[in-house]
Amino acid sequence: MTVAALPAYSPRDLAEQFHALLMALDPAVWTPTAVETARATLHRIREGARLLLEEWNVTAAISWAEEQFRSAVREMVAILPDPATLSDARADWQALYDRLSPQYEAMATLLRQQGMAVRYLHPTNWLRSITHLAMGLAVAAAFELILTPTTAILAATAWVIWAWSLETGRRFLPGLNQFLMRIFGPIARQHEWHRVNSATWFGTGLFILAWAAPHNAAVLGLLAISVGDPFAGMIGRRFGKTKIFRGRSLEGSLAFAASAFAIGVSWMLLFHSDVPLSSTILLAATAAITGAVIELLSTIIDDNLAVSVGAGCATAIVQWMLLP
Repeated sequence: MTVAALPAYSPRDLAEQFHALLMALDPAVWTPTAVETARATLHRIREGARLLLEEWNVTAAISWAEEQFRSAVREMVAILPDPATLSDARADWQALYDRLSPQYEAMATLLRQQGMAVRYLHPTNWLRSITHLAMGLAVAAAFELILTPTTAILAATAWVIWAWSLETGRRFLPGLNQFLMRIFGPIARQHEWHRVNSATWFGTGLFILAWAAPHNAAVLGLLAISVGDPFAGMIGRRFGKTKIFRGRSLEGSLAFAASAFAIGVSWMLLFHSDVPLSSTILLAATAAITGAVIELLSTIIDDNLAVSVGAGCATAIVQWMLLP
């Protein structure tokens, strides 16, 4: 399906404005000015949706996929309130956020399936961030304290087989998908109802690192995504004013690099004190900077895979080429 762009307003315009509205309503970054911004954005969305619906009233859908997309848009528009009917109370806007989030991801998924670059919704989820951080640190600790190189490969292989088996099963068994998403709902994002979840990509990255990278490089790549990513999200959403690429901020990228570097140096000093300090700093800096750049630029490949493998492999190259 190719969704025809309108001169004044296109489906992607609609998705971008919905994304802007929902990000403004993120509970973790709510400010007194959020209502004013959200009200103006909601007004533009309603007007733009009206243009799309008028166009669709006189043009037939060219495929089943386009009709699915149009239905998703109509469902979303049907639950849009008139901005004038909403008070300035935070509760009203948070209720709107809860209603629109799953609808947005359903609509955005249909657009992505047609090759459109539509942003994922990444709301602040403290439980998810803590789980992400704890899981990464636990796996890194297992690499240091429990697993040998051989058993690390076996464990990573078992994880990736289990994870991708579940991914395959929930594509063909809607009941399994609903069951898993109910279990992991508190830490899942809306788009993971329709796409591969972050834990699967994390496990895939771990699998590649276990096979392809030396121990220190693999652990530093793992720590970069486990620590840098949640810090980038927290700082970027709250303090990110300098936007540099697709809504991502300089402040978030710096937070990624600083936190990944700090944990990398600390980890090496704790578990590998025999490595010279200069080498420790070089390896940790390589993983942190590479991870921050990949996290900033990654749009197609999930960052749980791209960052861990990219940072780990870059660190491995430095370790092989420059260090004794």
